[in-house]
Amino acid sequence: MQEMKERAKANLDARVAAALPPGEQLQFAVQIRVKAPAWVFPAMLVGLLLGVVPGLILAVVYNKMTKHYLLALTSTSVYVLKIFKPREVVAVYPVGSLPISRVEPGRLTTTVHLALPDRPTPARVVIPQLDQSDLDRLLAASATSSASA
Repeated sequence: MQEMKERAKANLDARVAAALPPGEQLQFAVQIRVKAPAWVFPAMLVGLLLGVVPGLILAVVYNKMTKHYLLALTSTSVYVLKIFKPREVVAVYPVGSLPISRVEPGRLTTTVHLALPDRPTPARVVIPQLDQSDLDRLLAASATSSASA
C-alpha cells in the first residue's frame, strides 16, 4: 500500500514539474478540492427524499460545482493548476503572499480558505492527507497577517 502511495506521489510530482517554468524547484504538490456551496448538499438530500430524479439532478449540480486543482509549492511561488490540464495555470502567488484567510486542520483533511482569482470570496479548499511538515511549509508561504491556525 505504501509503495502505491509513493508511486502515485511520484507520478503527481512528475506531472506538476513538467508544467512549471524552467528553474523552479518543486517542494511538494497536492491535489486540492474546492467545495461546492454549503446549501447544495442538504438540497441534494431533500431532493433524494422527494424523488430520485430531483436528487440525481442536484447530485450532478453538486458534482459540477466541486472543482479539483493541483497546488504546487516551489522555491519562489505557489501554483494552482487545473488537475486534468496541469499545464494550465489558474493562479500564481509569490511565496509569502498566498491569500489564506483561515485554516481548519482535521484528522483526514485540512480546510483552508483561499482567495482564487475566479471567485469573489475566498473559496473553501479541502486538502486531503497533508502531513504537518507540508502544512507548515504551506502556511509559511502564506501572508503572515492573514493565516491563523
